[in-house]
Amino acid sequence: MEFTQPAEVRSPVRLSAEAVLLPAALSRQFTSDSSRQQWTRGYNGGMPGPTIRVAPGEVLHVHLDNNLGVEGMPLGENGWHALNATNLHTHGLHTSPTGLGDDVHRSVPPGTSARFEFRVPPSHMGGTHFYHPHVHGGGTMQAGGGMVGMLIVDDLPGALPAEVAAAEERHLVLTYLRPGSLVRIAREYEASCGAGDGCRDPFWADVPLTDASAVLPLVNGMLTPTMRLDAATWYRLRLLFADSGGAVGAPHSFDFPGDDLRPSLDGCEVGLLAKDGVYLPRAPRPIRRGFMSAGSRADWLVRCPAGRHVLRDEGRGVDLALVLAAPPPSPAAVGEVLPFAVGRPCYLADLSDATVDAQHAMSLSPMSYTIAVDGQPARKYSGGHHTAFQLPVASVIELSVGGVSNHMYHVFHMHVNPFQLQEDVESEGYFRKGDWHDTLRVPSHGMMGMMGRRLGMMDGIMGHMMGGGGIPVRFQTDNFTGPVMVHCHYLSHQDRGMMAMGEIVGKEGSIFAGAEVLDPHCYRSATPTPWTRIDARELERDTGSSSWPSHDALLGLVLTVGFLVAAVAWSVKSIRQRRHRLLLA
Repeated sequence: MEFTQPAEVRSPVRLSAEAVLLPAALSRQFTSDSSRQQWTRGYNGGMPGPTIRVAPGEVLHVHLDNNLGVEGMPLGENGWHALNATNLHTHGLHTSPTGLGDDVHRSVPPGTSARFEFRVPPSHMGGTHFYHPHVHGGGTMQAGGGMVGMLIVDDLPGALPAEVAAAEERHLVLTYLRPGSLVRIAREYEASCGAGDGCRDPFWADVPLTDASAVLPLVNGMLTPTMRLDAATWYRLRLLFADSGGAVGAPHSFDFPGDDLRPSLDGCEVGLLAKDGVYLPRAPRPIRRGFMSAGSRADWLVRCPAGRHVLRDEGRGVDLALVLAAPPPSPAAVGEVLPFAVGRPCYLADLSDATVDAQHAMSLSPMSYTIAVDGQPARKYSGGHHTAFQLPVASVIELSVGGVSNHMYHVFHMHVNPFQLQEDVESEGYFRKGDWHDTLRVPSHGMMGMMGRRLGMMDGIMGHMMGGGGIPVRFQTDNFTGPVMVHCHYLSHQDRGMMAMGEIVGKEGSIFAGAEVLDPHCYRSATPTPWTRIDARELERDTGSSSWPSHDALLGLVLTVGFLVAAVAWSVKSIRQRRHRLLLA
């Protein structure tokens, strides 16, 4: 199957939420009947939807037609409902959460239309983002079934070195389709809804679970497509992991942890340019593989020698796409891409040395669909009726985020403002101090992870017991006031209540005046600060450690072994005491 990209559209955009027919080649992978085709939900007749491009300073106008079927389930706070009511979230955009903008409380019922206006600031950094429904109760079914699409903010002229700006792009929307999860949701929905009008899900409810057990790795809706590149030529791959999260468990059970995507491209040079739509402080960062969680994005600069290569998920051990690199018809000038640093808009000024105006802590519970804020009792989402935290506008906020390591269950996502890591959080060089994200889940390192963040895993079970485990991040509350949502981006967790609503308070349009002190060259207009060359040695510190364990890792290993020895000794002692009591009895 040949690789194809979703069509590109520009404002104004007309999106149609409607039933789409999955290709037969896909349906044969999860049904026993090779002739069966499967209907699901999608945009504009495709899976994924079209790629939307917008320039800084533009207003993205979207007209959303909801052509999905009637809804029989009354809207509720948590659980499966609103499978066909929808809305639109621009995941990653630094834009207003009010009015016709990125207000996730809006609902577009079946058979109706709505207008959205997303105002992109003139200084918005160019990057790769994501659009999808955010209707509470139906997000897993809609986005997990194919209602997703890539959203690109164009780079401002002069923002990048010419060789990077000129690189041909490939857009890859990556996801794991889980038919079994969609079947379970559809059946639970029907059981709760009853026999009234609109209580049947015509898409997934009738698929036998025995036929829906597969997990299908899709690239632009295709299974293992073939992507053709010119050899020895630089390309920019925009990767979006539009995954809905882990498999949905049986009723009254906890959902399984989701898949992290660990993409690699064998035999090719790979440099990381950006994560979550924000360029790295120094780029391109050489990497052997990536680490992506549900909702995250990555921009790669790649160059492959002639031959056959495989884009592979090392986490699941599956091939995502075949890459065939052939010599170009006419030899092209092949240059090196030297390390560089982009100029940064002031809302992305480095906050490492900033004075913090407010501190908060959030922990995503390892075994429930709740978020604890600032030590308060963990609670589920209550339909926006409860404000869990307030943030002053035009301020620097430090946030400690717990519960987001990959042997735990959760992915932290925050709307409106991206956040900056304040320390290195793993040894391969993918998550470095100074990097920016809006979606966060980090790798653990085996048993060492049990001892907490500084001992290998960021926020493991022992880390929570020891009172630590949060990853420190900082962000500006720049310009925009109104509701700000934080939640787990495993959408089944979100639908079941793992969200918290905060509010940014103050005067709309207020800016953090200290940004220019932290970065005298940051910009607030559509004229970016020019990029600069950097010494390659500055990049070396970002590329990870050697294969030898770090000091912290060795310490973690020692403490882990000590912990296990103590646990075994305690167990043996308990058994002996129990036997002694039995003998006395």
